[in-house]
Amino acid sequence: MMKKVLMLASAFTAGAFAANSLQVSLDVVVRDFQPSHPDFENFSEESVKHSNEFMLWAKPGYDTDWLSRAAYHNTCGNKVSKQGVALGKDGLPWVVNPLLPAYLQTQTTLPGSYLTYGQCKQSSIPGVENQRGFGANSAAQFTGVQKNTCSGGMFWENEVYYTPGMVQPYLEFDRDSVGDPVDYLRNVHIKKGNDACDNFYFAQWFEDIKDVNKRTETTMDIPAAADNPKYKELNYNYNNGGYFPLDIIDSASQQRIGPAPGDQWGPQSFSIFCPPYNYEYADDQTDFLNQNTAALCVAWNQNGGAKALSPDAASNIAVQYGTLGLQHLRNYNFTMMGYANFKYYKENNTGLPDALGNITQEIFEFAGDDDMWIFVDGVLAVDLGGTHLATPGIVNIRTLAENNHGCHPGEPLATTLQKKGACGADGKWADGQWHHLHFFYADRQSDGSNLYIRANLAEVAASQFGQPRILEAELLKNEQGNFETYFYSSSELNDASVQFMNAANGQYFPIVVKRGKTYLAYQITSLAYNQRTSKGYQYKLTGKLCTDPSCAVTVNPAFGDSLTYNYVESSDHPDAAECVFKNTFNVTSKNGKEVDTYNLGPVTTVTMSQTTTVIPADNTIDRPPFDDKKLPSGELSDKETGEIVISVLPEEYSNSDDQGAWIAENIKKITAAPGGSDPSSAANSQIINSNTKNSATGAGSADNARCATVGDVENCVSFSFVTDQAFRVNVRVFDHLGHFVNQYNQAVSQEQFNAITGSYAPSGECSALDPATVSGSIAASVKMYPVSKDGRKLGTGAYIYQVSLVEFPQPHCVKTGAELQYIPGTYRRTEYKQTRGFRRITGK
Repeated sequence: MMKKVLMLASAFTAGAFAANSLQVSLDVVVRDFQPSHPDFENFSEESVKHSNEFMLWAKPGYDTDWLSRAAYHNTCGNKVSKQGVALGKDGLPWVVNPLLPAYLQTQTTLPGSYLTYGQCKQSSIPGVENQRGFGANSAAQFTGVQKNTCSGGMFWENEVYYTPGMVQPYLEFDRDSVGDPVDYLRNVHIKKGNDACDNFYFAQWFEDIKDVNKRTETTMDIPAAADNPKYKELNYNYNNGGYFPLDIIDSASQQRIGPAPGDQWGPQSFSIFCPPYNYEYADDQTDFLNQNTAALCVAWNQNGGAKALSPDAASNIAVQYGTLGLQHLRNYNFTMMGYANFKYYKENNTGLPDALGNITQEIFEFAGDDDMWIFVDGVLAVDLGGTHLATPGIVNIRTLAENNHGCHPGEPLATTLQKKGACGADGKWADGQWHHLHFFYADRQSDGSNLYIRANLAEVAASQFGQPRILEAELLKNEQGNFETYFYSSSELNDASVQFMNAANGQYFPIVVKRGKTYLAYQITSLAYNQRTSKGYQYKLTGKLCTDPSCAVTVNPAFGDSLTYNYVESSDHPDAAECVFKNTFNVTSKNGKEVDTYNLGPVTTVTMSQTTTVIPADNTIDRPPFDDKKLPSGELSDKETGEIVISVLPEEYSNSDDQGAWIAENIKKITAAPGGSDPSSAANSQIINSNTKNSATGAGSADNARCATVGDVENCVSFSFVTDQAFRVNVRVFDHLGHFVNQYNQAVSQEQFNAITGSYAPSGECSALDPATVSGSIAASVKMYPVSKDGRKLGTGAYIYQVSLVEFPQPHCVKTGAELQYIPGTYRRTEYKQTRGFRRITGK
């Protein structure tokens, strides 16, 4: 993965077959409202002077109920109401916003100059005759303002105001049992602040409300900026048709050619200014292509007006006016919440000039013509509420990092960020840690829909709502000795994709694997959705890897592999031809996104088992005599009360079709104490006890054992397990009344484990070892001497044994089938408790 590079990418992990995409996809939740909603289509600036005319015009929605909320309309910041806050030519507000953290309140300007927006006298855009943009300005920190500025004067221009304080400064998150957010994307809530600018029903804007709004989960695709490849830039404005996530627009003709996938009411508005009264400039009004829209406005009002046009009526009007109507038919009146999980890198935010003289810092710039709020780590960073003209805001990541934004006591994610190490001890963000950016946008007024985003965040996590991607994978060796693959998908797959993948069985290849420079593919035995986790949607996959399309030779998946969904070769996607493993369908998510690029997700962990089973060697009550004279005199240390028998598991275990069954049948034999009717059974075992501590490996031969087998019964109480890692074991013994009797503590270090198994490859290259002699797994049996802490023999009775086993990550090679796998290891802890009877016998 490319990390400390200035690019907005997630795992723009290098693709296996194709070059990296030039755009990034952010997750967004769009909620569609009908224009009859009381908070929408209120023409707040016009209503200040023309509310009586609205009422006399007698259009649906502009009635006494609407008039009763005049205070809400009149508090919208605009040139006429003079409410809200004005922006200076530098794009900064005139007054301090007390809802922002103190270190962001300093970003103000001196009152007097105005940032303005209106219609340019000269158009600099080919094909656009009536260009709109900002007035002459010096807003150097806002690239979007500079790029959308009129030159040569303006026909009309209005001062830019906005309405602060409409939302509370902290987001709310649904929490799990330990207080962490359940989900940063779907379970986040923005709360209403002050009553202002038609936010009477604000609680409905960004929540799912039946019969009020309809929800669509989709992506916002942001391409690379033409002027600087370090940035991603999206620029929808009046001059290019505007931003409409619920419509599909033909870029050449600017006609709506269909709805975007998702649940929506449909288009009920037109991209023209058509207020509900006898607008004085209606007859002369033209659009950005210099087409007169007066007749279209009349038809709109005749069919109900801005608050009452139905989708059918809107469609009929559009068809009636042909090209003009279809160029302006749009689905306005929506809200949108976007989310980016990004990683902070200190070296990308030094504040110092780079080689080209540019200040090294990351930014997220956003401009829109209605309500817009940006939160970072749940704390408000940009507050631009209201039904305003295009208004800029910017998040400077360096400023947030230097002030530990989101990490202060009482802030919504502070505790979680601190637990994850994102908040540094020096009062600044820690380097290389993840943070959360949420932006909220509302389009509440027809005419234009301006949306500008420019960002150079170094690393952004993959989209959940875009095309499915395998983010990472884990391997788990089950009890039968076969590997199960658990992979994490960025989005949930639809049922048809899961069914096709389950039916593949080597006839086609939905999942391709890269191993070094070699490509393999899963011969899928089964695929099932398991659960949703913080890493993504988890699927359980079983099957082996084919080395060629015939699947004549298969191998196990391995640490270091990288997985990707496969897709069908086509004229649009010829890069699929580079993969010899063909697929017959495109894997598709539940929200309708198809895989059309290769994105590799690495196998990050390999676990030989999720839990370790402790096996009591037998349930015998009668025990042969134990020679306590071999023990040291006096009170015994915790390492003198027992011993461990270790047996390296043989090749027949590795090659067994059911390793769990093999262990059940053989573990007692291979970990038995010396002696018994088959003295050869433990011939290859090694003993660890207080006698062997000075040997080279800390282990010795059977001659060092204190426990013994007489006939087929051991004189020590044993607990056995299989492991492939270094470990520490503790066994505590209590009598039936709960009185402490003794305990045993012993550890097998990584050095000891490597010396015993011979399975360590310093470079991680298992090919350097001989699979005929190396298995990498052991069976261990902890044997408790039948004595108390002071060395006295146990009396007849019931004893309680508490076993605590901790296994430590042990990087080494483990044999699975005929192959040696490199295993990085994983931490495991196992607790086991059993009551065992004990009776000493003398005659066997």
